[in-house]
Amino acid sequence: MEHFYNDLLETDENITFLLDKNGITNYKGFLLKFKDRYGQSPKAVRRKNRAL
Repeated sequence: MEHFYNDLLETDENITFLLDKNGITNYKGFLLKFKDRYGQSPKAVRRKNRAL
């Protein structure tokens, strides 16, 4: 999950591409775990980080 998170913040790649790149095949399950861990969706994390 950390690799995906880092890729999310460091690249402009599509989120689906990043999931595939990191070997994540259960998108829905991963996104639920991501939201539990970080408190928001990958899209929201990326948007918030760009605003900083």
